Amino acid sequence: MVLACNRVECKIESKEEEKMHVQLWQMLLIIAYGFFINYDKNGTMIGTSQPVTAGLIVGLIMGDLQTGLYIGATLQLMTLGISSFGGASVPDYQTAALVGSYIAISTKQDASIGITLAIPVAMLMVQLDVLKWSINIFFQNKAEKFAEAANYRGIERMYDVYIRNTGIVNSNLWTKACWRNY
Repeated sequence: MVLACNRVECKIESKEEEKMHVQLWQMLLIIAYGFFINYDKNGTMIGTSQPVTAGLIVGLIMGDLQTGLYIGATLQLMTLGISSFGGASVPDYQTAALVGSYIAISTKQDASIGITLAIPVAMLMVQLDVLKWSINIFFQNKAEKFAEAANYRGIERMYDVYIRNTGIVNSNLWTKACWRNY
């Protein structure tokens, strides 16, 4: 509900008419891109996992490039000077850009709302990152045993399981965000 006033009168307007209807194909593309972000960060590293790129792609898919770029670029600025040295976990601004852009565009809110929602998402992802690395220790130990036995196929399987685990832990948040607004 929004209170709209002019010089003569004030009236309450509903935000329901302003809410965007998200198509199933849009939601599935964004979820698939979310999985690809994790693959790119931990595998190919071609650069599509940057927050500004995440905002751009979500903006293109949702039809509001300006809002997506605004949110992605703002979160990209937050990543400057932040590096993960050793075992340090840093805020996941890529996922935050995806979730913040999606929610802001799908609810037709201002980009500042998307940024406001994205920052807690980035902080939550730090905790999920610690959980992910704790779980992946098991797969690393298995891969080391396969290496001692010269079982290269087993090492490949453990790497595949590691990538899938990373995708599942990190992408669960955006999948819930997307389905909730559908």
